[in-house]
Amino acid sequence: MNCPHCRVEMMAPPEGVAQHHQCPQCPRVAAPGETANEIETRESNRLNAIAMLDTALILRGVPIPANKGGTTMGQQIETRGCSACGGTQWKTIDTDDDGNPTSETTWVCGSCGHMGD
Repeated sequence: MNCPHCRVEMMAPPEGVAQHHQCPQCPRVAAPGETANEIETRESNRLNAIAMLDTALILRGVPIPANKGGTTMGQQIETRGCSACGGTQWKTIDTDDDGNPTSETTWVCGSCGHMGD
């Protein structure tokens, strides 16, 4: 089974253990027999849940904890209209202490799940 994002073989769980296959390069996971679309939908749902939790923490005034490197990180959430259904697409952009972007997710529509441009 290959990761639809990284195009590398996903690591199988230990034999006899009911776990998901996992990509060695990104956080995507897959149950045996899942399609690339199902894997991407699971990842989209995971990112959506993280964004909602981050937003809830920010709204409550909870400081973002320091990462293992000892620096604090922030996150920006951007939105735009979805070209597929007219709903709202969003993406998150992680930033360093100075507000410089360090990584970002792909655009995902909260209504129809459309990803990308």
